[in-house]
Amino acid sequence: MLNVRQKFYLKMMNRRADAGLERSFPGGRQKIDKPVYIIRRSGRSLGLFSYVETNLARIVYAIEHDMIPVIDMRHFDNRLKESESENPWDTYFEQPCGLSLEEAYKVKDIILSDSGVPEDRPGDSMDFLTGGTGTLEKWRTVAKQYIRFNQDTQRYVDSRYKTLIEGKGKVLGVLARGTDYANLKPSKHPIQPSGEEILLKTKEVLEERGYDRVFLATEDSEILKLFREELGEKLVAAEDGCLEYKDGFLSEAQNTQNKTKKQINLDYLTNIFILSGCDAIVAGRTSGTVGAALLTEGWEYEYYFDLGVYE
Repeated sequence: MLNVRQKFYLKMMNRRADAGLERSFPGGRQKIDKPVYIIRRSGRSLGLFSYVETNLARIVYAIEHDMIPVIDMRHFDNRLKESESENPWDTYFEQPCGLSLEEAYKVKDIILSDSGVPEDRPGDSMDFLTGGTGTLEKWRTVAKQYIRFNQDTQRYVDSRYKTLIEGKGKVLGVLARGTDYANLKPSKHPIQPSGEEILLKTKEVLEERGYDRVFLATEDSEILKLFREELGEKLVAAEDGCLEYKDGFLSEAQNTQNKTKKQINLDYLTNIFILSGCDAIVAGRTSGTVGAALLTEGWEYEYYFDLGVYE
């Protein structure tokens, strides 16, 4: 995909201390009316919706600066790639403005984005999720325009939605993050409620508001078991997305499953998509929660655990 000059420049650039800064990048021969803005992000432990949040911010930046955004997760390190030739963004989403990655690197004028985290972005703060910052609606509108599943992903999540919750009355969505998040307690990230805490709140909301079903989005088989024992047939969950966790990062534990990375991420996208289509939500604050808030048309009731952050 890269020409010889671009490959050499990328190799040399990655040896520099300032490799992560925004910079001009060698282009091809094709001239178009705007520069191409290649969006990248560094980090080996990041999940899919962490990329969605930062990529969305970079897309807005590119549009505001009269550039064409193109997301490149092929040439920059991440844990979502099945192979070196894959651009994981294209595996699940459309490019924001229709220009493909291959086409982008043929354009004469190319700008490579900063590889860090933009300050102005969707986030997991209580102010953002509850609308206190006044920016949730803005980001939701932008996400609707630029964060689009590709046809295969859309067909898959639509099918799972129909199977799991369509026609089953009013549904309370619950996002319960366990496994490595609860075990490793990543510094400065929101503290997650325990399975018992989130189950207690779920039962309280059910009693007060009378939902017909609970859709549980979790990767933790112990949390799923706890909810199943308490809620029985009232509970709906995509159980094939759960695992028995022992230790380490979630991505490492998932690698022990007999599943491709694509299937693991489709399971995750399914959970977030279904949450976005529920009537209400109870959740810990995670990137997945932010993703559901960006995708939803709106919930009639929302509750987010505000337990501080890990030290």
